[in-house]
Amino acid sequence: MIIYLLAIASPTHAVPADLYYTGWAGESKAAIDYRKNWSNTEERERYSNGHSYEGIKLDVGVGSGGPLFFAHYSYMGFDPHFRDRYTDYFENNRNVALINLNYCVRNPKHYKGYGANCWGLTASDGSSGYGAHAPNPEDDDGTMTPTGALASFPYTPDASMAALKHFYRDLGRPAMGCIWSARCF
Repeated sequence: MIIYLLAIASPTHAVPADLYYTGWAGESKAAIDYRKNWSNTEERERYSNGHSYEGIKLDVGVGSGGPLFFAHYSYMGFDPHFRDRYTDYFENNRNVALINLNYCVRNPKHYKGYGANCWGLTASDGSSGYGAHAPNPEDDDGTMTPTGALASFPYTPDASMAALKHFYRDLGRPAMGCIWSARCF
């Protein structure tokens, strides 16, 4: 998303604004094919979503929200307080984080350590190498990445602070200094 927004806003080499809706937010066959393997859910191909996961509606995004970095990286350089024809991105990103949190609290695969203070499924290295860990059974291998919950502070300040305190106070240096697997607790 950030690439499209920066290109549209370029003072010297701007692209047409409608490219955003035919490219990044496109619903054409080419756009659907491009997103085809982004998530292990039936809703993975469309930019608009409209489904509920963990009791929370997701306006846009792949499957159940995908790895948390989808809600983080474009907004490191762009304020998420904006709307387009699909959604309010701050609220949508909050919903992505809440879906992730609620999935980890529900813990359908019964991983040791998952819960309200230990959440944050996002892309990272894990016991099986690099993976795009997400709140769905196919993309959840038990790898919990502290940066997922911590980078969600703008969207879930209380839950992110609870995770930070747990990572620091209860788990200590291993949790704060590296990426680790919740199966190791």
